[in-house]
Amino acid sequence: MLCIDDVLFCDHHGLCSRSALSAMLDLTQIQAIFQGGPPERIRLFSPPLIQAMEEFSIETPLQQAHFLSQVAHESGCLRWLEEIWGPTPAQLTYEGRRDLGNTQPGDGYRFRGFGPIQITGRANVTQLARAIGEPSLLQDPSQLTQPELGSRSAGWFWMSRNLNPLAERDDLRAITRVINGGLNGLNDRAKYLHRAKQLLMGNQPGQLSRILRVQSPMLSGPDVEAVQRALNPIYPSDPLVVDGWYVPQTERRVRRFQQDHDLTVDGIVGMQTWQKLIPANATSRRWREQAAMTGVPA
Repeated sequence: MLCIDDVLFCDHHGLCSRSALSAMLDLTQIQAIFQGGPPERIRLFSPPLIQAMEEFSIETPLQQAHFLSQVAHESGCLRWLEEIWGPTPAQLTYEGRRDLGNTQPGDGYRFRGFGPIQITGRANVTQLARAIGEPSLLQDPSQLTQPELGSRSAGWFWMSRNLNPLAERDDLRAITRVINGGLNGLNDRAKYLHRAKQLLMGNQPGQLSRILRVQSPMLSGPDVEAVQRALNPIYPSDPLVVDGWYVPQTERRVRRFQQDHDLTVDGIVGMQTWQKLIPANATSRRWREQAAMTGVPA
């Protein structure tokens, strides 16, 4: 396995360091998410995508899963790094669109979508160029098809639209609306998200692979059981039944925990609540055995 620990990233001054995400990601996971795309292009984009996630603070596995799955859909697993131009009737409207900043003749075509997440319009390219210190993008936005600049453009877009909180809520629909303007390709995006979650979160003990809340049908599973077992030693006077079902009593206890730990009090176990509540080894057999020995009802 080629791990990201084997890769050094260098800044514009030639100073190199290992990625802070080295403990969380490896290149084979990125490549597997984009499975079906051009292998050589995926290989070239994988390290810059990881670097972009570090640069733009896309840090938790759930944030990374949502980010990478949206990039996979928008670019066709990196097949398309430039908007396919017809022009279609919709593309013809790019010319002169002030909401895209296309104020000069030819801007519609010149600033068509480029990069893994299709940065479109003079205004967006201007903001991006300023943010990442690349003014030449205004003269040649096609540079966003290159691995480093393209990956940074996707990370910048994600950060500038404040998509991390939506990712923490596991809100695929809301993220898609921000990126797409609607819900086009939602099923395909969901397919990539499921794959990314399995690769980045599914085999890691103590990681949250879904949002836990009271709903119908009722959620159940080892992750709910882990929450119940973690709550009982904190509130031993009224222990929960550890049955793996996310029932209203469990939700009320989660709300109490959130209030006691300065978290958003909504009774929903997202990444922030999970990381505050669950030890890193909480889903291990040894942890469950030790929790059971404390007299927690099962």
